[in-house]
Amino acid sequence: RALSPALTDVRMDWGGMTVTSVPSTVGPVFADEPLRAYGLMQAGQSGTVTLHARGPAGPLSWSLGVQAADVVEGATVGTLAARARIREIEEGGSWSPDRGSQQHERRANRAVNEIIQLATEFGLASRETSWVAVQAREAPLTEQATLRRVPIAITSGWGGRDAPIGVQP
Repeated sequence: RALSPALTDVRMDWGGMTVTSVPSTVGPVFADEPLRAYGLMQAGQSGTVTLHARGPAGPLSWSLGVQAADVVEGATVGTLAARARIREIEEGGSWSPDRGSQQHERRANRAVNEIIQLATEFGLASRETSWVAVQAREAPLTEQATLRRVPIAITSGWGGRDAPIGVQP
């Protein structure tokens, strides 16, 4: 199966719309396997998205109309697309400062800025962002805050421990 993909030369044509395609390049598609492709679009755009590919019998294409009125703000699909794009940047290596031109800092900064922008817009954690939970109490505290040591269990083999906690070798 790995040697005979159902579709090769897969590419997305966004019909002139301003879109960040995720994944940025689509690999071969195999029979009975889903293809997940997202497009992070500018608001208010309409057009036709076309998937082009080469199958065993030759070139193929499928088109889908996209209307600005059909886009739903805050939908789960947008969050999935943002997560996939962040993952692509973090793991893909294409942003790496060790590749390409001598403008290392600019490329790395662009990747960091895109990760931060997507993570904050969609409420996602990433290597560049994290979230802090704040509990608002109905009754304010009247006593001084104190630092407390909270014991945690360490998994066997972690932190230089080979035996479970409480077991002496």
